[in-house]
Amino acid sequence: MRGAIFDLDGTLLDSMSIWQEQIECFVRSKGVTPPENLINMTKTLGTAQAIVKIIEWFHLEDDPQEALAQFEKIMFRYYQRSLPLKPHALDYLQTLQSAHIPMVIATATAQPLVAAALKRLQIADYFQFVLTVGDVGVGKEDPTLFLTCAQRLNLPPEDCTVFEDSLTALQTARKAGFHTVAVEENTAYLEKADILTVAERYITGFEQLL
Repeated sequence: MRGAIFDLDGTLLDSMSIWQEQIECFVRSKGVTPPENLINMTKTLGTAQAIVKIIEWFHLEDDPQEALAQFEKIMFRYYQRSLPLKPHALDYLQTLQSAHIPMVIATATAQPLVAAALKRLQIADYFQFVLTVGDVGVGKEDPTLFLTCAQRLNLPPEDCTVFEDSLTALQTARKAGFHTVAVEENTAYLEKADILTVAERYITGFEQLL
């Protein structure tokens, strides 16, 4: 591995339960019962795209821009104040940094939220850059995000490892020629069997990589 591409939410950051809670709360507030796999339907989309899709799927009358602003305002407080790193994630980042392996973040989460969390956790300096699906204009069902990261690192995909908790993202990265490590995430339990068949390695915690 000459380059490491990390997803943020559910991989480095223990945040997916909050996303699940808030997305389901938003849907329920519209009088709709959310499906059990709603979090996995939206997690690889950018926040803006996810809100648009939710409005389409459930035939809501909300204005997407207003709904997005309200939702991101709520989520920003969590990123700024409380969301923790997953156990031993910092230890692993330090290990890669000591080995002079460049690291980047490739995420569906908006830049302001990412920046707030990285600043609070004091880990921004570990990463060469942060790239979001909003920056590239497509979700992680498309390889553009990962390929752009590799290009900016001046590395071919086969020299990079993608760390992810999402089945869709792992499938995309693998097909694009990246090595893949799946990080266990409780909210992805419906996808676990398929993730195990896709990822080159599956870890329950970063201590397994130390």
